[in-house]
Amino acid sequence: MENRFGIKDFFLFSLILFLIGLSILSMVQVDRQWQSIQVLQDQSQQHTRDLIDIRRSLAEGVSVTNASPSTHPATTNPSQANGQWPDPFKPLKDAEAMPGFSRGDWLVENLRAKMKALTPAIGNDLYSRYIQRRVMEGLIYRDSDSLEFIPLLAKSWEFSPDGKTITFYLRKGITFSDGLPFTADDVVFTFDFLRNPVVNAARERSQFDLLKDVKKVDDYAVQFTFSKYYFKSLEVVGNQEIYAKHFYEKYTPEKFNDSTGLLIGTGPYRMATPDGWSPGQPIVLYRNDRYWGETPAPDRLVFLEVEEETADQTLFANGEEDIFVCTPEQYIKLKADPKVLEHAVPRDYVNMLGGYFYIAWNQKSNNANTIFADKRVRQAMTMLIDRQAICDNIYLGYASVPNGPFAPGSKQADGDLKPWPYDPERAKKLLAEAGIFDRDGDGVLDTPDGKPFTFKLTIFNKSAEIDRVTLFMKDGFAKAGVVMERDPVDWPVLQKKLDHREFEAVFLGWSGDIDEDQFQIFHSSQIADQGDDFMSYKNPECDAAIEAARTCMDPVERNELWKKVHRIIADDCPYTFLANRRVTVFFDKRWQNVRRSKISLNNVHTDYSPIPWFVPKAQQKYK
Repeated sequence: MENRFGIKDFFLFSLILFLIGLSILSMVQVDRQWQSIQVLQDQSQQHTRDLIDIRRSLAEGVSVTNASPSTHPATTNPSQANGQWPDPFKPLKDAEAMPGFSRGDWLVENLRAKMKALTPAIGNDLYSRYIQRRVMEGLIYRDSDSLEFIPLLAKSWEFSPDGKTITFYLRKGITFSDGLPFTADDVVFTFDFLRNPVVNAARERSQFDLLKDVKKVDDYAVQFTFSKYYFKSLEVVGNQEIYAKHFYEKYTPEKFNDSTGLLIGTGPYRMATPDGWSPGQPIVLYRNDRYWGETPAPDRLVFLEVEEETADQTLFANGEEDIFVCTPEQYIKLKADPKVLEHAVPRDYVNMLGGYFYIAWNQKSNNANTIFADKRVRQAMTMLIDRQAICDNIYLGYASVPNGPFAPGSKQADGDLKPWPYDPERAKKLLAEAGIFDRDGDGVLDTPDGKPFTFKLTIFNKSAEIDRVTLFMKDGFAKAGVVMERDPVDWPVLQKKLDHREFEAVFLGWSGDIDEDQFQIFHSSQIADQGDDFMSYKNPECDAAIEAARTCMDPVERNELWKKVHRIIADDCPYTFLANRRVTVFFDKRWQNVRRSKISLNNVHTDYSPIPWFVPKAQQKYK
């Protein structure tokens, strides 16, 4: 039978073509509407920025087009040039002038831990601070290239001749993300609130021990008075996150202490709601459309909480995160993978804020001395760990052995001090002097009361790298007759153990600082109030040297005092300083203007400095 194309088929075919054409026209129209919406959104955001700039300029009482110098007294601050204070947003403005700069896209990174709280002071680990310092701001921040302090919420400051009083002059026209104004009342409230001993803010209070008084001069001026000269006074008060009085005063200290997601500020990003986050919920920061400063490029900052290293690597390989901080083993492997290099850029560098890994030996338990209260035992335990082998074989050369708490090359460090050597025989002699030796010939050392010398090392349980390091240590201890049991726990549990001093030894890390103050960690006053001397280290000579260094006005003399502190701590071994790690990391190639600075990179996660990274429009993947 012969097939024929009839009139009915013609009309049916024409109808199909018409519907296809209609669909194409509809898609084109939708695309045009989408582009129009994008243009309108961009224009709306620009108008919002213009209104914010005009409002701030009017609030400052200056011309909108011709900024005049501040009417407040100038200071001799090094960051001033020709009487002018630096622009806090210069890094971002420099990025805006680069080819391809565009706003948009999401910056996705992984925290490698489960967050127990984002409330400031309550969430007091390094990862929580990453988040807090994109939502909240301080009066100043440290520039990552010049290393000088730049005014932020403050527009200027001045010191009294004796260096004990600092007056900050605040910017006008700034609001919190809920639209209410920022004033001197918020600054005074912040410090009064954190110095209340009922508030769980032991770490903050340790820095304010010399702060005598905070008073409001007027709505846009605040004066801080210290009982003594303190070499870090500007940084300590200027770098503190400022709490919104109208928001946080609603909570009693008890409710604040129990909170998990009370987070609001003047910063460039905000939470979906300032009081709605709880553990287990996604951590997403949205651009704050009321932000007073220069608008950063990313629309959102997304923080994942994947703890396992292999899972983290898989997410990065699949393009689900933009930054992959990896182990040296992963770094070497991925650098040789052409598929990874198609979309990622490897970087390794020394971070001035990188700090060190360590083991803290708990010297007290239930108000009684532990076996680690004997300095000889702590020294011996340090010499039983082959730290150079750990740096060479586990960190694959991307680490070095520290000689104490100060960064290598720091002016505060005693550069002539050598790290404790790996010396098992000398370690056994020291242990024997402390009454610890093999009494029954079973190959295990015995304590003075005749019990086997065993201890638990508390560790974070989701790190393959920590597993390798601690298993290596366990073997080394066993060869010397010391039994080490590993105690792997989740991050929130580990923090509780520290707070309640319920551990024997713990594997941890500290971030560093440009100018270190060892008071927070090694001064005996910080044993109480859940302070950071959680290993109950007490040495009156060390306390006195720390106190003298902190209040010494002469920088040369002060650094000599810090070198004395360095020698005391290195000899006492309250910590075994394990390794100074280089950063090994990959970045998605979409992100531009990612470069080295004197501190680390030009985006310092733990500071309020603006994010100068961006993704060109054509490469943006999130809308």
